[in-house]
Amino acid sequence: MAIVCPPLAALPAVALTVCCLLLGVCAGAWGAARDGPRGREGSRFPPPAPGPCAREAECHRLQESTCLGASLPYTTTSLVLSDARSQDNVLVVLGQWTGLRGWPRCWVVLAPLLCAVYLPACGDGRVALPSRATCQAARQACEPLVELGGGPGTWPKSLDCDDFPSDCTQPLPLRFNISENCVAPLILSEDARTWLGGVPGCAEPCSPPLFYDNELLAAQAFLATAATLALLSTLFALATFAVDWRRSRRQPAVFLFYINACYAGASACWLTQFAHGARQDIVCQPDGTSRIGEPNSRQAPSCILVFVGVYFSLLAAAAWLVLLARGWLAACSALGRPRPAPRYQLAQHHLLAWSLPFALTVAALASAQVDGDYISGICFVGYRNLAARTAFVLLPIGLAAIGAGFFIIRGVVSLCRLRSCHPSLLSPAASRKLTLTILRLVVFAVLVAICVFGSFVCHVFEYSHHDQWERALLLHALCVANGNERAACPASSRRPLALPILHLACAFVAALLMSSWVWTRASILVWRRALCRLLGRGDPVPKRLRKSHMIAKAFARRRDILQDPALELSLSTRSGGGVAAMELGLEDSEEMDSGWVHHMNKMVARRGAILPQELSGDGQRDSDCRSSPPKHKKRKRRKPHRLPPPPSYPSLPNETTVELDFPRRLPPIKMANKPAIVETPEEPIPKLPGCPSDPESAGEEGQVVHKRPASHSLVIS
Repeated sequence: MAIVCPPLAALPAVALTVCCLLLGVCAGAWGAARDGPRGREGSRFPPPAPGPCAREAECHRLQESTCLGASLPYTTTSLVLSDARSQDNVLVVLGQWTGLRGWPRCWVVLAPLLCAVYLPACGDGRVALPSRATCQAARQACEPLVELGGGPGTWPKSLDCDDFPSDCTQPLPLRFNISENCVAPLILSEDARTWLGGVPGCAEPCSPPLFYDNELLAAQAFLATAATLALLSTLFALATFAVDWRRSRRQPAVFLFYINACYAGASACWLTQFAHGARQDIVCQPDGTSRIGEPNSRQAPSCILVFVGVYFSLLAAAAWLVLLARGWLAACSALGRPRPAPRYQLAQHHLLAWSLPFALTVAALASAQVDGDYISGICFVGYRNLAARTAFVLLPIGLAAIGAGFFIIRGVVSLCRLRSCHPSLLSPAASRKLTLTILRLVVFAVLVAICVFGSFVCHVFEYSHHDQWERALLLHALCVANGNERAACPASSRRPLALPILHLACAFVAALLMSSWVWTRASILVWRRALCRLLGRGDPVPKRLRKSHMIAKAFARRRDILQDPALELSLSTRSGGGVAAMELGLEDSEEMDSGWVHHMNKMVARRGAILPQELSGDGQRDSDCRSSPPKHKKRKRRKPHRLPPPPSYPSLPNETTVELDFPRRLPPIKMANKPAIVETPEEPIPKLPGCPSDPESAGEEGQVVHKRPASHSLVIS
């Protein structure tokens, strides 16, 4: 373009020359910038060369000089590579792809492919073809989003990578405006494990985006309340055991101490998230996404420590529960049987209960399957991997629940059989205690089974719907990326808030159930005695007696035993069986078994301390039960000693009745020879005070009445 300088007579000639030169340069630059895209064909981009990277086609002049915001370096194009009928239709089709701008990793490879297919460079009767590598990169990055919007197999046929040559490496010199942020509510992430729906570059934030703030606050409040109650309850149980440790350390009740210790540790680890900034540090990565596949090179100590504390404690509690149920079964089976008290190998139990959870914890860390969850506030294994969740959570907890349930059912059956087949072994108080123990065991087993079943349901439901919730979140993000407001794009499905709350409730209710075994009257007595000792009022705890002292007490109460044969089962040397023991009332000391106590009254009777009675009126019924104690051979009774004939004594003036107090086990002694009676009618027979008025009525057991003449002869029978 020529610039004509007007004549200016007022200016010097040199200044006029400089002014004209500057104006000419500026005008030339402005014209090149304006007419560059529409300038001479091929001036900025050469026409496609003949070969595999070009195809013969009819070229048309471009109506628009840009494609998806990037300036095109050529002026002619062709519609032969697409299904569009006109360039206006091409602009409509390209506008439908603009919703993928919110995924930078997808858009950076998809935009050049779209321009190379819908608005390709054309010249000299040939159109340039895109490379297959560019097409494959775009399809790999964007196909999940395309199929999400239109369903599987909706990738356009015009973008089929098999139609493009593989040896074309010359890309289009286009510069697109690529956003550095993902569409809300997604965030940009370089970690491929966190990419949502397999779409590169964008991930779900650590805080669930589809929940409102008040919902998250309500879930956190519930978690804090439940964890605090579980911690306080388990700590109270541990303190109660410690106060009465001398009696509470007996097995299997001491297993409850270790179970409560495990749940106290797990509850404390759960509460660490409520420290300032602790939740973000535990479950979130520095880029704002959730922790997945820990431990890794960027591992956080807080996540690993919380996981070890919670996971190891829960598995150890499950192992101790199995040992507790087995100990209950051994204790229940020993009741009413003349067998030694069950012996427990505490060292072996500790090795089993701590080693298995430790091995599983190490295996979970080695497999790098520890994930973070924002609602629960902890890191746990298998949140995103079904195989890891099954191997490290469902299988161990399921086996522990089955084993504990098997032992508890057998123990309850043994107690029911004892109550029905051996009622003579139980005093009324012991029978009531036995019934209460059966009810407690049944209720405890049912509630624990409900907690385990509820936890399993939560695990299965959460994993089975995880893909559906991810799809709903991606659809929500696509709706927002197309220019809609978030309020106008409701999610079709999301993770129910009640699901994690129910899952947490199952864990904390189980902790409360384990600590409920010390919610008894015995615990109140234990704390009262502890306060008395603390205040210096003396120790009211009764002392434990030995067997010799038990025998002495039995002799001292032999008349009570005679009146109540079942009293020997209520002779107790201590108050209760510890804060968490089963109150059966059958075992009287730590060294005595039920068989010794059962035969103690017979031993006392055999020594002549009490008169024999039928101590068990249901012997025939007991013999019909399989669990009845073994019968003992009855000793043959010796024949009663017969006294020799009585000597002659001077006769008494009156009829005399002599009463001899023999043991009731001896039958009445009969006279070997009938005594002679001399009648003396002259003298009346006076009667001694206390004698029966009718001589014939004096023939009771242990009494023999004889009439004597006045000669005062007496015969002792």
